[in-house]
Amino acid sequence: MKSIVFILFIAGLTLSVNACAQEDSETAAAARDVAVHAAEVASATAPTFDERVANGERLYLAQCSACHQANGAGLPGAFPPLTKSDYFAEDSMKAVTAVINGLSGP
Repeated sequence: MKSIVFILFIAGLTLSVNACAQEDSETAAAARDVAVHAAEVASATAPTFDERVANGERLYLAQCSACHQANGAGLPGAFPPLTKSDYFAEDSMKAVTAVINGLSGP
């Protein structure tokens, strides 16, 4: 009798675990669906490449050109050049990091 109760207990436990695993799988699938939908909506409303370039140009002219000049040549001894810069040529992400975090030193 005890072995039958134990077997039924194990069977019930197994069914419960399988049901929970299926619910977790369904929850994960629903979360993926939400993420995919959000990405689709974001890409549909994202600016085009030309719009992003135009936004960057306006930002540069408003925030950077006073020191680095409109052509990016900089002012010798005061503000370094951005165009033809060996510093940024090594790693173009340095330019992004400099805009986000600022840059000082040699």
